[in-house]
Amino acid sequence: MPAPDGRGHPRYAIEVALGVVFAGGRAHGRTRNLSRGGVCALMDTALAPGTPVTIEIKLVFGKDAFSESLALPA
Repeated sequence: MPAPDGRGHPRYAIEVALGVVFAGGRAHGRTRNLSRGGVCALMDTALAPGTPVTIEIKLVFGKDAFSESLALPA
């Protein structure tokens, strides 16, 4: 069922820390929102569309407190 804004899936506002591993580097950022179809993240490095990456998501518990990483190929 489409989301009320016409997107394919509803988006959920959630902030989690993430790392993005790609050929030749690593970037860091935080999510802005998540959906079944993707993630919106604010990153410290720009990546070209279609770049194969592994996203490492960590829950944020406090200023310097995080969960262990969940690695997802994307």
